[in-house]
Amino acid sequence: MIRPAAGDSPFAQAARTTWDVLVIGAGPAGSLAATLLARGGRRVLLVDVHAFPREKACGGCLNALAVEILRHCGLTHILEQSEAAPLGSFRLACRSQVAEWPLTGSVAVHRGRFDEALAQSAVAAGAVFLDSTRAVVLPEGGPPVLPDGAAPVRRVILQREDSRETVSARLVLCADGLTHSSLKRLPEFASQAASGSRIGLGGAMVDESADWPAGRLSMAVGDCGYAGLVRTASGSLSLGAAIDPGALTGEAQPVDVLEQILNQCGLPVPPGLAGMDLRGTPLLTRRASHCAGHRLLVLGDAAGYVEPFTGEGIAWALHSALLAVPLAVEAGSGWRRELEADWTRILRRKVTRNQWTCRLLARLLRSPALAGLSLKICRRLPVVPRSIMSRIGRSQPRLPPVCPDKPQP
Repeated sequence: MIRPAAGDSPFAQAARTTWDVLVIGAGPAGSLAATLLARGGRRVLLVDVHAFPREKACGGCLNALAVEILRHCGLTHILEQSEAAPLGSFRLACRSQVAEWPLTGSVAVHRGRFDEALAQSAVAAGAVFLDSTRAVVLPEGGPPVLPDGAAPVRRVILQREDSRETVSARLVLCADGLTHSSLKRLPEFASQAASGSRIGLGGAMVDESADWPAGRLSMAVGDCGYAGLVRTASGSLSLGAAIDPGALTGEAQPVDVLEQILNQCGLPVPPGLAGMDLRGTPLLTRRASHCAGHRLLVLGDAAGYVEPFTGEGIAWALHSALLAVPLAVEAGSGWRRELEADWTRILRRKVTRNQWTCRLLARLLRSPALAGLSLKICRRLPVVPRSIMSRIGRSQPRLPPVCPDKPQP
């Protein structure tokens, strides 16, 4: 459990401070941004609506880019703390068709411990972390005090148990997930789910069978979705799936749907699946209407999301955090309206553009027949899947600096 700041009233302390950056959401994007900014001497408040440690619906895969970013940021110890296990191959099954290809640079992790370790890194760097805290960003308002008429801070309501405070920050980073509920008072930031979007399911189970060996990411494609399974270093089996919402109508249970997908591909059903504590997500593939506003940047899943396959989701989140740090540093010195356009452009060029491959693959997997035909082609032309795997998991050779200069006293 990560404790809040020392003192009898952490909320009162937060309200008395004008923060350089307030980060909403302690997932990969929020915690990494908080870590890097706190390292640079910024006053950072990190909040999350959930009590930590917490589990999350996720397959628990980090691709090569995600691992490279952690190394780039000096956070490789987080991999050890989250039971990281190297992944050497990717097996894709669709009905009677099965193919397997090498997978380079990826690892499987325990998602709950991964997020906890990242949040702890932010605290170790000097950030203040309040879990079990709901945040709501307020619309712009109040008398401006700067010559250009712009407000010098952004105000956010924090609620925790019976406490409620209004906190001020020179910049707010919104990284609170698919629906980014912290922006509910700002309708222009509403996210839109794509037509035909699937929901996510995830969890971990105890499984000692040899059917799912360590070092391999297995994915099964069925009529109503797909499921991926990996084994962590501790031996637990993590499952992540994307399924059609219509498959859960009537008396159908999530476990039944997952068993159906595995059976359609001729894969064994893990004995622990029936008793696994499955968690769900809202509709996965979605687009954010806006990703920037006055002293407000949206990043991570909140900035737009596509069904991932081999750990791309966490990589996109970490990469967006790394890209947001230079703009957050500049915003601390003084806000420019141009920063909003800058952030939108950076996201589109560096993150959103790289999601198109996964978007196309998601459409392909909607048709098991077409996916099976594609597998036949890939088995005859192995250069095709290798190129695809390299593209969706590729690393970035030039990552931005991770430690901003400390502000001048």
